[in-house]
Amino acid sequence: MVKKKTDGKPLITVVMITYNGVRYIDDAVQSLLAQTDLDFEVVIVNDASTDETPRKIDEAKRAFEKKGVRCRTFVNKQNRGTGYSWGRASQLAETPWVLFLADDDRYMSKRIERTRAFIAAHPDAPWFYHDAIILKEATGEKNLLRLPQFNTGKESMQHFFELALKNIFMVHNSVAIKKEVYKQSGGFRDLRGVEDFDFWMRLIEQGFLPEKMEGEPLLTYRSRGLDVSRFPYQSYYGAFVQVMNDFLDRNRGKNVGAVLLAREFRIGVYIAYIMRSLRRGNIVLALKALGGMVQRDFSILQFARMMVVKFFRIFKGEN
Repeated sequence: MVKKKTDGKPLITVVMITYNGVRYIDDAVQSLLAQTDLDFEVVIVNDASTDETPRKIDEAKRAFEKKGVRCRTFVNKQNRGTGYSWGRASQLAETPWVLFLADDDRYMSKRIERTRAFIAAHPDAPWFYHDAIILKEATGEKNLLRLPQFNTGKESMQHFFELALKNIFMVHNSVAIKKEVYKQSGGFRDLRGVEDFDFWMRLIEQGFLPEKMEGEPLLTYRSRGLDVSRFPYQSYYGAFVQVMNDFLDRNRGKNVGAVLLAREFRIGVYIAYIMRSLRRGNIVLALKALGGMVQRDFSILQFARMMVVKFFRIFKGEN
């Protein structure tokens, strides 16, 4: 039985961003309309789409209103990318909790219901996440992603990079966060493609440790691969390098275990950047990335170790 929206202010806002999402956005919207608990609000930010996405957003707004779900829509004056758009959408949320949904992903029908129950049972949790189904765009293959515990107390920052070195990351749209924690921590930065990694890292760095909502997966995440993503690989890896350099600059002389692992992870980012550039015949960019890597606190041992790992990942199409 569907729980109707109450007359009071909802607890949750689902923020959505879209850019030329006409192919997928109907599925994302329908997954919200099919929720067993409709007591939430929606904010949609259109990142200056050039296709029929605005028409789809208007249709979605009417569908939400018909169900009694408040929906507010906004348009960026120019295309700004994922980091800016997630940040703008999150700031526009007016409820105590914020959830995320990209235009090419889907919630399972009990996502809102389960989220509200978890919040009631864990009122002190600053943010939390859950497992997901990964849908590979190229093959249609679906795989269950069981996410580990990212919260290991005082060692959480080191554990974060231990997982990153194993290519294990938080799934953006599986996260729920208190709006006040979002604001206190600084929110998403204006980055393309790595704004979520950067944000989760900064949350843990600041002591906002996540909880995991156990149980069945509540999200289908569409994995489209970097080669077909909506932002150039140069922007992605350039932003990733910036994120890691910023972290290491902030943590000089502290978090020794985490810093050592972060340095190794950053080398992996540089190697991936170099390999992607070489695969596209961009030798100048590859040399520039190589120069940037060796100019910082470079380790031959870490480089050799990560070179082996990244070689197989990159040529399998992974990041």
